Amino acid sequence: MEALKLYQINDAIDRVINRVASEDGVLTPETEAELDALEMRLDEKVEAVALHIRNIEATAKALREEEQRFRTRRVAAEKNAKWLKGYLKRELERRCIDRIDSPLARVAIQKNSRPTITWLGSTETLPRELQHVSVFVRLDSEKALKAHQEGTLPDGFEVVTGTHIRIR
Repeated sequence: MEALKLYQINDAIDRVINRVASEDGVLTPETEAELDALEMRLDEKVEAVALHIRNIEATAKALREEEQRFRTRRVAAEKNAKWLKGYLKRELERRCIDRIDSPLARVAIQKNSRPTITWLGSTETLPRELQHVSVFVRLDSEKALKAHQEGTLPDGFEVVTGTHIRIR
């Protein structure tokens, strides 16, 4: 018998069961052996897929940890570069120098392309035509779950309890 893919095994098992049913329900030793072989192959393939999933999840976890480590290093490097730029700017301004050229780098204090505008008063006195108000509304899933558990979830919600694969 050729090697079947995982999704083909259930179909093969169904075909054997249907063949037995069409043969007056008599399970011959040959069809029983065929069915056992298919079920054993299913168990083996399910186990192989489960082990492969474990490997993928372990790789994903290691990558997530490595990603966090790199993120920490990246943030530290960005902060360091920002601090050093500020340091250079302060030192050049303190000495009233606008620009320094060297064979490998040109450092210059440049005027920003647009000004930074800051309201010095309280937000209550900010002119309405210059206000920007943003509101972000989203479902509080913890409160919704609690309302569902208490039986007070209003109409308009769909509550679905899904399933998932657990590999131990």
